[in-house]
Order: sequence, then C-alpha cells, then structure tokens
Amino acid sequence: MEQRDFVKSILQHPLIRNHCRIEEYKRNIIVKTPGTLITEIGIVLKGYLKAIIYSRCGKEMCETIFGPNSIVLEYLHFSGDKRSTYNLGSINQCQICWIPIENFSKVVLEDPEFSKMYIRQLAKQGLENQRLITCLGYKTVRERIAYWIISGGNSAMESTEATELEFPVSQEVFSEILHVTRSSLNQELQKMSADGLFAVKRNVLKNIDYAKLVNEI
Repeated sequence: MEQRDFVKSILQHPLIRNHCRIEEYKRNIIVKTPGTLITEIGIVLKGYLKAIIYSRCGKEMCETIFGPNSIVLEYLHFSGDKRSTYNLGSINQCQICWIPIENFSKVVLEDPEFSKMYIRQLAKQGLENQRLITCLGYKTVRERIAYWIISGGNSAMESTEATELEFPVSQEVFSEILHVTRSSLNQELQKMSADGLFAVKRNVLKNIDYAKLVNEI
C-alpha cells in the first residue's frame, strides 16, 4: 500500500506532473540498453519488465522484475552510476511514466515528506528483493513455488490465511520471477495440484494448503 501511495503522491507533484511523459511498449521490447545515459527515472504504470544481463556464453539472466508501481533506474543513479548497466526489457505490454532525473531527485531529496515516503518505499523494496534472493536459494522448482506462496506470493497478499493467490499477471511472468522455464513451472504446478497442495484455475491458485506447503521446504 505504501508503495502505491508514494507513486500516486509523486505523480501528482507539480514538478513531476508537468514534466513527465508516458510511453507504451509492446511485449519483448528492449527499453534501455547497457551504457544508456540515465537522464530519466521510470515509474511502471502497467505491465512487467525485467532487468537482463547475459553470461559469457550468451545465456540470458534475469536480475530483477519490475511490476506496477515499481521505479526503474533510480538505484543506479543514486549509487553514482550515470549509465544503465543492464538491458531493460518488457515482459508483456507495459506503460512507463518517464520523469527527468533532476526533477525526481529534487522532490525526493529536498522535500522532507517525500523523503520519508521514499525511504519507506526503498525499505519495502529491499525486503522484497531479500525475499526473492531467499526464494532462489531453493534448488527445485517445487521448493521455489512453495516458498513463494508461503512468504506472501505478491505484495497484495497480507496473510497466509488467504486460500487464494493470483500469479503476477501470468505464468510466464511467474516463471521469470522464479528463474525457471515456463514448461517446468507448469509441470510442477500440475503435480502440486494433484498432490492436494492447491488447485490451479487459470492464473489463480485456490484452496491453498499452507501446512502441506511448509513440509515441502
């Protein structure tokens, strides 16, 4: 909720509202490339993107997933990097609000109220990144699925007492987050459903049995 509040508030700030532009991108589009000079900060309004780097043998490696209300490129800017260090690619059709870096910096660094909100937003993002790192520490697809569900699944889920959980947009995005192939994810979801851990209905997991899931990890 706080992340959405921060994004909503900053987009309404006159210094942002009057000096931003909104761009739409189709799926599988490279939005930014390594070496691109960072002159703008992006706020994801719709869709999902990923930060991509490539191994020495050319294998694509997904570093981070950016969903709605995520902020892109600001980590690089505030850490001192003036240019992008990764490919920013769209996973599905998305929409980004681009804000001049000097305007974004002025608002979040010089306005005390926005500074507090931004610090809270960064803290929550840090916790989410730590949760993802822990998730990827599990070796099997089954363990990663179980941990992802138990630890919250997505930011909208506030209690493990909930018996339903939506995928982040689609199984394709979910497989990107878990760093597994879509086919292996789908196969394991069907096996776990057959074992009574949950039921899969399109992009929703229903009748989640948390007690059984805990035993999987």
